[in-house]
Amino acid sequence: MSARVDPPASPAAGRRRIALLINPAARQGRGHARIEHAIAELGRRAELTVLSPDNDEATERTARASAATHDIVVAAGGDGTVHRVLNGLVGTGASLGVLPIGTGNDFARAFGIPGDPADAAARVLDGHAIAADLIEVNGRFFGTVGVLGVGADTAIAVSRWMSDDGARGAIARRLGGWTYRIAALAQLLRPRVAVVSLAISTDGGPLSQPRDAHAAFVTNGAMLGGGLRLPVAVHLDDGRFEVCVVPRMSRIRLMWAFLCFAQGWRLPDGVLSVTGASTAKILSPTPVPIAADGEVVCAGCRFTITAHRHALRVIC
Repeated sequence: MSARVDPPASPAAGRRRIALLINPAARQGRGHARIEHAIAELGRRAELTVLSPDNDEATERTARASAATHDIVVAAGGDGTVHRVLNGLVGTGASLGVLPIGTGNDFARAFGIPGDPADAAARVLDGHAIAADLIEVNGRFFGTVGVLGVGADTAIAVSRWMSDDGARGAIARRLGGWTYRIAALAQLLRPRVAVVSLAISTDGGPLSQPRDAHAAFVTNGAMLGGGLRLPVAVHLDDGRFEVCVVPRMSRIRLMWAFLCFAQGWRLPDGVLSVTGASTAKILSPTPVPIAADGEVVCAGCRFTITAHRHALRVIC
């Protein structure tokens, strides 16, 4: 899947230094006991520093600072936490570990990291570092799938639901990854389904004519939306990505395509075009957001996208 770099240092070579950046909300959920057990195991076998940054920007800054003094920086949380930590680690040489205790956990799924925090902690301690790609869009990096159109609107809705302190938030958190499917269905049932007009250029070629689409995806891995899998062949270490476009179509055809996607069935012909590239430009006549790793990465009318081969060391 990805190029192996080297194993973590063995205990005989000295105790590894691990910084654990934990989303404060993670200790309040149903997995509280399992999280604490994972932290205890990391502390027993390594020199562990536990940090709880209080916002996204602080998480990124703390990850970068921790990389200067630790061998491994572990993100404990969901894809949003991983996103902030990996952006902090780019260019530092420190390895990323993950305790996937969020809603989607698509980054962990893509790298085969166990969903149970205790098992994931064991993977951090006993696994190997691999060199993996990251995708850069307008100066920000992501590790999963970048989405525009309906996909971005779905990610924004899920983020809004999860932050709700009322009954809606409690239900969304209870549903976990299924929340993405429900939010996507809600987007498709709106009176007007989102449509974006996109002109796309790949690998320095000419821009295409603007084309109406319901969604577009820029893949590093294939996992998104709490365990959904795009039906494309991807590699996490080849320095390339895929630009996948869902063209504008009738609501009935779009609903059938979504059902096939959600069930893992073969997609109908013509509902997903796929182009491989190492660089791309995407233009929209009106500002639109790109969401990836569980949050909005950037928004605008012009996106410059680049694959960075072996940009991050991941313990998996």
